[in-house]
Amino acid sequence: MLARFGLSEEALKRELQFHAIMLWSDAVNLELNMQLFSDLLVSKDGRLGQSQRGPGDKQFVKFLLSNPDLIYADKHPVPRHGQGILIHCLKELMREVYGIADLEYTMYGKPERLTFDYAESLLVAKAQRVEISKFYMIGDNPEGDIEGANRKGWTSILVRTGLFTGPGNDTNHPASHVVEDMEEAVRLICRLESLKLDI
Repeated sequence: MLARFGLSEEALKRELQFHAIMLWSDAVNLELNMQLFSDLLVSKDGRLGQSQRGPGDKQFVKFLLSNPDLIYADKHPVPRHGQGILIHCLKELMREVYGIADLEYTMYGKPERLTFDYAESLLVAKAQRVEISKFYMIGDNPEGDIEGANRKGWTSILVRTGLFTGPGNDTNHPASHVVEDMEEAVRLICRLESLKLDI
């Protein structure tokens, strides 16, 4: 790449400037991501290997993330690490190594209100002439799905088919209802809305 641009490594570092980091999926190589992201987040002007900001200096590079989940469920018997692991590790690294305790970032995804506001606006737009008076959220993650729905004032339905498998309700983010699976959740909504659907 350097030869193609006719630049030395040092010239590339001087010329190449980053204004934002956008992470929309899980970190595939945590150590590499941590190194590259911390190099950019401590830079004074978004240039790699150049001047470093101090604890009181404003953060130049914006940091945008899409998912705060620490873990998620899949076919593996043990929960998998999610994107939330990266932000927790990076905050600790910035504090311990660089003395920066105020890492700035914008989080999208559940349970962030912006995500639920956007979903609600899409549903209202799709409904067109039908007025929606009640919103439901069906999810398996109390910290993402249920917390976000509860904050928004929606009816939350926790299913036991993914992250949450425990008895009863989640103690930190209790759902309005807890059911076994998606089919039972849909049947519950039909009952609550007095709908007679053949499911």
